Amino acid sequence: MNLTTIKKFNLVISLWLIVVLVTLAIFGHELGNYGCYIAAAVVGAIVVLMNAGVLISGLIAPVVREKRVSKQYN
Repeated sequence: MNLTTIKKFNLVISLWLIVVLVTLAIFGHELGNYGCYIAAAVVGAIVVLMNAGVLISGLIAPVVREKRVSKQYN
């Protein structure tokens, strides 16, 4: 899969998860339910992990590509 496609997919999923996170936080505040806060924290952790994964893959991809190109010419 192309890295730009992964970045676009990650952006769309992250935005939807942020909407879910805000919705859970609002329901948790209005209902006084700590379960919604825990669910919002879990969704927030998922967003952070997804974005960290994409950032790491963006940092690793040029190095891997450079090794493949140098191996091809040597």
